[in-house]
Amino acid sequence: RAEAERIVALLRELLGGGGDDAGTAAPKSIGVVTPYASQVSLIKSLLSSDATLRSHLKADSPSSSSSDGGGVTLEVKSVDGYQGRERDVVVFSAVRSNRRGDVGFLSDWRRMNVALTRARNGLVVVGDAETLRDGDKHWNAFVNWCDGVGCMIP
Repeated sequence: RAEAERIVALLRELLGGGGDDAGTAAPKSIGVVTPYASQVSLIKSLLSSDATLRSHLKADSPSSSSSDGGGVTLEVKSVDGYQGRERDVVVFSAVRSNRRGDVGFLSDWRRMNVALTRARNGLVVVGDAETLRDGDKHWNAFVNWCDGVGCMIP
């Protein structure tokens, strides 16, 4: 739940147009991608209870879009449901956090590929860096790269 709440707070910031950066505009489309259906449901529930974010939330039917989102669409889907989609910004919710480094089916490089390659302009990964680092060689390389270039936020 804490990770889902952090994502909702991040979405508020993204939709606010970047805060104090005068040259930063809110993206036109944001996708939240997560490996588990229960996390999809939790994030959608939290978004639905927030009046501002709810207006951006894209309905599940393919032909519908946000009702009064100021042109910004927000979509929450599972990794498997996100294949073939792209968004300006993607927020990936890794969910897994444990001392064993058990990343579940995130160890499938194809799911990692979908999760990390759907963003046109920006990607934010929210998760337990140590679990990801210990759980799989591909995630280990990604987390180490992020750490090395200084783009990790504790």
